[in-house]
Amino acid sequence: MITNSPRTPEGVTDALLEQVSVPHYCHRFGEGEDNPYVGLLALASLFVVTGESMSMLAEASSTNKPLLIFDMGDGDVTWWRLRHNYRYKPLSHRLAMRFGPRRMRRDVARIQQSLIDSQRANWLGENALARPAATKDTELADTAARVRQLLRSS
Repeated sequence: MITNSPRTPEGVTDALLEQVSVPHYCHRFGEGEDNPYVGLLALASLFVVTGESMSMLAEASSTNKPLLIFDMGDGDVTWWRLRHNYRYKPLSHRLAMRFGPRRMRRDVARIQQSLIDSQRANWLGENALARPAATKDTELADTAARVRQLLRSS
């Protein structure tokens, strides 16, 4: 089961779905049908959530089911070298984090670290789940690498 959010950039969902080769259901936010998100939270046995969404991390964590955080980081590239960081929201967020009062900063990394420290989540691809079969680890790492590649190319 796959769902995007109101902030998912154009083309990302299509790029992801091109790589999915198993039966799946995809809900695209805002396409007029009822949003099954609450049902997905209830029915899923495991969640992979992109790490930038505080609300999705909190909602998935509240289910007490396994939660894997997908790091959408930009790798070793300095932030100002990436074109997508010059859109209004990323730029205003970076400026607020740098110059805003400490008590008002919205630092997703602190929430991510709290989830990891409390063992309510793991990073996708870093011993994400205790699995006996090595092929599961390889498959999970390959999937994470493919999704990162798709996000860089979109």
